[in-house]
Amino acid sequence: MKTQQLNLPFGPIRNNHLLSSHWIEHRLSLEPEWDEHRKAAEQLLGRLGSLWKKQRKRVEQYTEPSLEQAFIQPIFVELGWKLLYQVYLRGRKPDYALFIEEEDLDRAMSVGRKKPNFWNHTTLVADAKSWKVNLDRPIKISNKREYPPEQIEWYINQSNRKYGILTNGRLWRLYPKLLSPQQPRFETYLECNLGVCPSNN
Repeated sequence: MKTQQLNLPFGPIRNNHLLSSHWIEHRLSLEPEWDEHRKAAEQLLGRLGSLWKKQRKRVEQYTEPSLEQAFIQPIFVELGWKLLYQVYLRGRKPDYALFIEEEDLDRAMSVGRKKPNFWNHTTLVADAKSWKVNLDRPIKISNKREYPPEQIEWYINQSNRKYGILTNGRLWRLYPKLLSPQQPRFETYLECNLGVCPSNN
């Protein structure tokens, strides 16, 4: 399956081996959810566009924590996620545990963020980097060099979530836990580039 750059109504999406390109190109717009959620998606893009216009001159200057507070966390909130920041996972600290429902967030917090079964109540694990970090080049983490996709894969596997999100604020990637034999590690994801989203120009 080849890499596809697909300009969909809700922004440019790069499908890198994760989904069927035929389904995205020819079948997705026929799904009932396409029309059902279209208006809400367009409104969401408008809000993300407004956030981008406010932050676009600042994002490269932010430190990683400042970028997360000013840009990344507001995007998660706009997308409807409930989040906990700086959580724990087997001695490491992924940036986010994401929840669909408030009740799941409450359950996770009642368990305790350092307890292994905390992750049973989460939907996704996510990690953020600074704007200028190349997501495909190794970075130094805890005195060793590690690729960001390698790091998010570890978080996904250890948390036993089906997917994880990796972002540097500009690129947002959805990585799966389970790969079919023909899918390459670290190179299987769905990517949105917010910096070139049509609503953001």
